Amino acid sequence: MSKEDDRLLGEAVLGSIRLSDLQMLFQESADNLMVDCYPVSVAQVDRLQREIAEPIDLSAYDYYLECDAV
Repeated sequence: MSKEDDRLLGEAVLGSIRLSDLQMLFQESADNLMVDCYPVSVAQVDRLQREIAEPIDLSAYDYYLECDAV
């Protein structure tokens, strides 16, 4: 999302990362299915950046993680 006007600018799919890895990364319990929307912080950028080609720029945009069942 743009920090200037909250417009959604795009989405990226994290296909190869496991739920258990996301739970650890976002410090959630193992029984949390993470169906909420989680803001991405500096602590998560390095790991998430390995999953997508687009650069993550927290200074210009707000990023959020959303999970769903496959």
